[in-house]
Amino acid sequence: MRKSSRRNRPKNLTMSEADLMKSVRDYLKLRPDIYALRLQSGATTYNDFDGRRRFVRMCEAGTPDWLIIHCGYPLFIECKSDKGRQSATQREAEKRIRRAGADYRVIRSLQELLDALLAAESSISIVGTGNSINAGSRRNNS
Repeated sequence: MRKSSRRNRPKNLTMSEADLMKSVRDYLKLRPDIYALRLQSGATTYNDFDGRRRFVRMCEAGTPDWLIIHCGYPLFIECKSDKGRQSATQREAEKRIRRAGADYRVIRSLQELLDALLAAESSISIVGTGNSINAGSRRNNS
């Protein structure tokens, strides 16, 4: 009997955080009715036109991966793998966002994003008045 090689073994079927981010990005590109902004945290350096090195800070640490506005409903999304955990700064950002009245979700699959979008669709927003009534977790501002 022949031994099975490592190559023939099934790989781990869980989705990595990077793969989930790509799936979210690809899905959102297909939805022109959704405004989506990829929020980049961290910092980088670059050389400007006269050769000076510049430091640029992106969003603050803990910022969620995505800001999505669907049906007038702001939704902050943090993508995590099955085993991924939020950092302390991410948990603090979640508290601040929820305190401000917005929805914040940690998703581990594309289906969880679809569920969040469906919840936004079930919300009723009166655009331009600052009033919203919904069946979700947001408070009534009227």
